[in-house]
Amino acid sequence: SLVRGEIATTANKAKPAIIDEDGKKYGYIFLPVFYMDTKGGLNGSAADVGLHLRKLMEEGVNGVIIDLRGNGGGSLDEVVLLASHFLPPNTVTQLRSKNDVKEHIGKLPNAVYNGPLVVMVDEASASASEIFSAVIQDSKRGIIVGSNTYGKGTAQINTNVGKMGDPAKNIPDINYGSITLTTQKFYRISGVSTQLRGVQPDVVFQSKMRLHILTEKDYSNTLNNDTIQKATHLHYVPFMGIDRTIENANKRLAANPTFKKIEESLIQLQLQSKKPVPVDIKRYVEYYLQISELEKKIESLKKLKPSETLSVDFPGINSIAPDLRSEIPGYDPRFLIQLSEDIYLKESIQILKDLNTSKNN
Repeated sequence: SLVRGEIATTANKAKPAIIDEDGKKYGYIFLPVFYMDTKGGLNGSAADVGLHLRKLMEEGVNGVIIDLRGNGGGSLDEVVLLASHFLPPNTVTQLRSKNDVKEHIGKLPNAVYNGPLVVMVDEASASASEIFSAVIQDSKRGIIVGSNTYGKGTAQINTNVGKMGDPAKNIPDINYGSITLTTQKFYRISGVSTQLRGVQPDVVFQSKMRLHILTEKDYSNTLNNDTIQKATHLHYVPFMGIDRTIENANKRLAANPTFKKIEESLIQLQLQSKKPVPVDIKRYVEYYLQISELEKKIESLKKLKPSETLSVDFPGINSIAPDLRSEIPGYDPRFLIQLSEDIYLKESIQILKDLNTSKNN
């Protein structure tokens, strides 16, 4: 028997962490989706990230990472508000409909956080994630790292197909299901659409970070990429040291043997996956094992060696008794362990270190 009631889920909530590296602290926030407050209040993803930012700043962090890997998008209002946490009141994105183009402007009077910033993306980062990473990149507010994003620069509405009947006249409702219509396109503040093209990171970790993700350009019924005029409401001041930090990071990655091995294995995996699938059971097993071994190798290479793992913890955890920590909203020891082994997160921390050094020189 089940009792009807509200079920609260925190699986898609923003998750914070704090990373201690060489005696300095760095903040981290994972945002899996741009969610709204389902009750119509002010407790959406932007507010949650703002709360985590303030707590991380209280810890005295030397930089912040916003992780949008796997974030497929969500609320436009939330992404515009989130961008306002890092930028002055300016245009965040442009939305083009059939008859006009509307600029969406962040309305917070002051940014919440003004320090060094890195945004992590991958090919599953889409829509609102691309809006956020694009404006951070175009305004030179922070550094985008990862792989090329999904490339979804369109907005859709879902509408029912059919007509309502009239019970008084014994005319039934006619329902033919529903249809999804593309009604708008998003554009960067530069006027360039993210459609098909996505957002190219400043620092490319890998050509592909997720093994089996189709992107917008893989579908046959997508709209083309195009360009409109750049936004008019633009008063951004670039963050110091970004160009030098990007140059140093790309040199470091080019010389990193582990990243080279991951890329080589990804290429082998893609070639193997394109081969015809054998129908003979023996040859199919061989085919499957080759793919499986490559996938295991890639996942193993992505994990840091025990001597290289990061020191990751929940913000403010040291002030809470160990037997009470399990009751903290959002506290997840398994998530923290996963972060500590992440080779891409370690490189992102190094980029934050360089950004701190470059902006002061």
